[in-house]
Amino acid sequence: MPLESLLKGIEKEAQQKADEILSDARKEADEIIEKAKKESKEQAELLIKNEQTISEREAMKKVSQARLEARKEILRHKQNILDSVFNEAHQELKELKDERYLNWMGKTIVESCEDGKEEIELSAKDEKLLPNGWLNSINGTLEKKGLKGNLMLKAVDLDFNGGFVMKNSKYEIVFTFNEILNSIKESKKAEVIKMLFGDSK
Repeated sequence: MPLESLLKGIEKEAQQKADEILSDARKEADEIIEKAKKESKEQAELLIKNEQTISEREAMKKVSQARLEARKEILRHKQNILDSVFNEAHQELKELKDERYLNWMGKTIVESCEDGKEEIELSAKDEKLLPNGWLNSINGTLEKKGLKGNLMLKAVDLDFNGGFVMKNSKYEIVFTFNEILNSIKESKKAEVIKMLFGDSK
């Protein structure tokens, strides 16, 4: 599937930078978790020492609240790190060399077409990247697959941050980089969080 092949490309292109981010993220996350544990312990000891008149239940309630706040802070930090990883991936995609970008776009179109009569919407900036005969080559490949080979291009005054939209009278598929990464982010979120933080809670 185009989405899976793109994900592999993202992983390959961004691996070095992602490793650096993950290394820093794990270290920072560990420090925050340890700090939160220490603060929770200190608050518990302080409550026991200075509030002897408070019932044990009330003291434990305050300790639990402190731990809950620490956990929320850790989760916020994890989300920020997760966002940074996908921002790095997005930047890597935007910096793809023209040849690789056009190859990806052509392959994705060919693999995703249903009848070969779709309209391909792309940004005016990307239209200028297309070499002469690029669309004819794609249409020729579609004809070899037994499809119509009658794609039409439409430049739109929108900045997709890379990618395109493919549509016909029956469907519309969004292959913009923004949409692809958002889809990957949601589908792979648990997997990426586990890779970042292991089984830590």
